Amino acid sequence: MSYKIFMKDKVYPWDIANHKEGPWHIANSLEEFTGYIKNFGIPSSISLFGTFATEAASFLIDLCRDMGVKFPSYHGSRDVLDYINDARSRGYIRAY
Repeated sequence: MSYKIFMKDKVYPWDIANHKEGPWHIANSLEEFTGYIKNFGIPSSISLFGTFATEAASFLIDLCRDMGVKFPSYHGSRDVLDYINDARSRGYIRAY
């Protein structure tokens, strides 16, 4: 199943409008984010912002590495992008 997840503590309509490749499933917490993935599998795209964005990225990095699948396309805050790009440069994940 191909789907996309947008995670942010509080989501406003303009947050989603800025992402042209929608529609997006909205996760307002780390628990919702991991729940989507446990129920629907690896998303095709993620957008991570907010308090637990780096933890969400870490969860997905570990899962993709353990499953041997490519990491989805991604958007996010600068710290999340740096975290994901560092994991990719170290060979922990394969890019989309």
